Amino acid sequence: MTLMEISQVLGNVGEFAGAIAVVATLLYLAVQVRDAGRSSKFAAVQANREARIAWTSSLRDSPHLLATHAKLLAGEALETEDELRLFYHYGANWALVYSEWVQRELGLMGEFATSDEMNMKILLSSEHAMGVWRGMGEGLYPARFVEYVNKAAPAHEAGTGTSFIEKVIKAATTREEGSAGTSPPSSSDT
Repeated sequence: MTLMEISQVLGNVGEFAGAIAVVATLLYLAVQVRDAGRSSKFAAVQANREARIAWTSSLRDSPHLLATHAKLLAGEALETEDELRLFYHYGANWALVYSEWVQRELGLMGEFATSDEMNMKILLSSEHAMGVWRGMGEGLYPARFVEYVNKAAPAHEAGTGTSFIEKVIKAATTREEGSAGTSPPSSSDT
């Protein structure tokens, strides 16, 4: 065998070994990508679960929110402080629903995605929650999420009066000169 033939055989063997190495590398990368996808889904599910546990615990342990909801259930008038707590509570509830919606839209949780059906029923049936949504949520969240909520929301009836929550939002967003000393609306304004 001549030197030229030997170098040609070695070149062919090298090309074959290189092709096998490329295939092996591609298989390795495919396995790594699959595992990374699984890890990100697991992390999303885990983060969602931890957020729900923290949320539920904060509701359970709140010295104020339970008393406020008890007043609502009993039909008692709420104080201004109670109304503001509800405002922030329902704002956080809308943020939770938005977070879960985004995770579903991105496909991060797949078959393990939690349902926001119960949260949506609670929010859509609450005059206070809908006041927060109409006064703040519709202007805060992306158009696709606003459309998602508004499709599920009952029609907003005109002429029902301005809720306390809407008055709080208006007071916070329309500060006029000389109004810095005015107090927020009282519970009797509802």
